[in-house]
Amino acid sequence: MTNRPNLIFITTDQQRWDATGIYGNPVIRTPHMDRLGREGVVFDRCYCASPYCVATRASLMTGHSHHHEGHIRGHAILNPDNTVPARLGRAGYFTQAIGKMHFAPVTEFRKNGFDSLLLSEEMRWVRFASSAGDVRLDDYDRYLVRHGLWGWEKPPEIGYNEIKPLINHIPKEHHVTRWCGDRTVEFLNSKPRQPFYLWCSFIKPHVPYDCPVHLKDWYDPARMPAPWVRKGELDEYPYYGEYQRLREFHLYSEAVVGLARACYYANISFIDEQVGRILDALEQTAQDSQTVVIFSSDHGDMMGDHGLWFKTLGYEGSVRIPLMIRAPGLLSGGQRVAAPVSHFDVAETLLALGGASEESLGRPGADLRNILNGRIKRDFVVSAEIGFYLCHRDWKYNFYPNGGYEELFDLREDPHELANLAKSSSRASTRRGLRLQLATWLKQHATGSGLDAGGDLEARPYQPPAPLGHNPFSRMPWESRVPPSALRERGQKPGWWWEQNGADLSSLLPPKARNPQA
Repeated sequence: MTNRPNLIFITTDQQRWDATGIYGNPVIRTPHMDRLGREGVVFDRCYCASPYCVATRASLMTGHSHHHEGHIRGHAILNPDNTVPARLGRAGYFTQAIGKMHFAPVTEFRKNGFDSLLLSEEMRWVRFASSAGDVRLDDYDRYLVRHGLWGWEKPPEIGYNEIKPLINHIPKEHHVTRWCGDRTVEFLNSKPRQPFYLWCSFIKPHVPYDCPVHLKDWYDPARMPAPWVRKGELDEYPYYGEYQRLREFHLYSEAVVGLARACYYANISFIDEQVGRILDALEQTAQDSQTVVIFSSDHGDMMGDHGLWFKTLGYEGSVRIPLMIRAPGLLSGGQRVAAPVSHFDVAETLLALGGASEESLGRPGADLRNILNGRIKRDFVVSAEIGFYLCHRDWKYNFYPNGGYEELFDLREDPHELANLAKSSSRASTRRGLRLQLATWLKQHATGSGLDAGGDLEARPYQPPAPLGHNPFSRMPWESRVPPSALRERGQKPGWWWEQNGADLSSLLPPKARNPQA
């Protein structure tokens, strides 16, 4: 391999680490992800920068914590000159993004350092529009319009983040997962300018759990792994129980949990097929020996563990993700790494591989090759969202400022995090040491976010989770109501704004709205 390899970063959305065969799942079928792991290096303990889409993607784009002062405020408004693709571009790379970037705010279109974008953004410019005149279509939306399939991409009668399992009847060849795979293979077959950095970002298996129709019989719901649950555990922190009831997770039966997991697995297997096509395209175009392939996800999914769904929390299902790197001539395949690593390291590794490393300016990541060869010793990494989560080699310490709630789990003896040891007198010194390490990290890498005037973790008076809302233009029931009762509470009829228009918004749009770059 040359000193300036091509770089492909493949990501899924909301895929927990154990939803792959290479990480030990005996049920899911992911032969191509497994092949990538066998031919490359598998990092067994990788954690996201944040178990929330926009924040963690911002960290992948910059290498900084989303709490870093002056860098990211609110919903990840990036400095386009200081992103990973921008820096690789200055080092001579052609940079291409395909799929879901999730740049924010949703009202703005920004390349954020990429030379070219082909976007599939989950109808974000439709769902968040305040009026018909504000609606804009991304590249996949326009593809659906051209093929007479507009309105099929979004399952009916549910909110976008709904966890109710169902079948997505859009034909396989037009599914958003296949669209993203097709565009990536087309890019590789075009013999792009060398060297290139390609971020191929799949939307799935992010909720809704809408199983692709051609895979509806692939997984038996009765054979799905059961969630990790301990009776009474949600009573220890009122937020958990109130969050569960607010989002109606408690209405899920065991049968429906299995069906949701089956749909989740099916979406991952469909992505796996595209990963195989991408690897085959590299070989068929003789680019494989000159290309580093990195595979990961933006964050995980609770999938019913502890009676909860989605992400944002500090449990393993939410923050732990797959990470595999195949780098012919640079890294020997078949290795596994036990040290904790994170998205911050992925950003630094991409820059180092592309010859674009600069002074880190306090960024928390490191070139993963230096962790692999032992030059850098790593005992813990940090993830953050509604709380701060220190993911240690042997322990997990979670701190929730809302009420000052602490969790301590011995991951060696309790990998499913069912016994909170934070109040155990025999583990008090461990808890204090990890708490100090977390506070020190926040001071160094998050400009003190989450700390009080004395430098300790800041606890706030407890507040219950905020009530759910909905988008007044699209009339979308927000998040995870089962059934979508948010509308009924407001005296409105369930259903989609675009269903009332024949499932076709394109006729309502001015020409410029059909092009997000216009």
